[in-house]
Amino acid sequence: MAHQTNDSLVEMLKQATEGVFYTSESDYPFEVIHWEGNGEPITAKTIIEKTGIQEDTPIEVIDFAEFFNPEIPDPDWYEVEEKAEAARYKNLMGILNNHLSNINVYRLGEIEIDIYILGQLECGDIMGLATKSIET
Repeated sequence: MAHQTNDSLVEMLKQATEGVFYTSESDYPFEVIHWEGNGEPITAKTIIEKTGIQEDTPIEVIDFAEFFNPEIPDPDWYEVEEKAEAARYKNLMGILNNHLSNINVYRLGEIEIDIYILGQLECGDIMGLATKSIET
């Protein structure tokens, strides 16, 4: 794999997120996240510091492989547009999987849940995506 600069990876993610939404009770776009990191593992404390959320906010950590399984086929009932969106989503998650290590999904809060899909770059910086899920 060719070594890429952080800026080019940010640009690649921005292009890949265009028109891709996280579907829950409402659809939310993905936002590219790039935080300076010190190479330490990402923890709940890291998330609290970087996002500024209250320390008592519930944080659930999900393994990226459980959140995104590229082997799951698209449902038969998907129309052309839904298949295209599913392909864009798989591409986006594939970029994360190919360029980041230690990827996890962090769900912050309840009902209006902030979702951070974060991993680490070789330099120790934290990169990934943020979106929102509405679950009533």
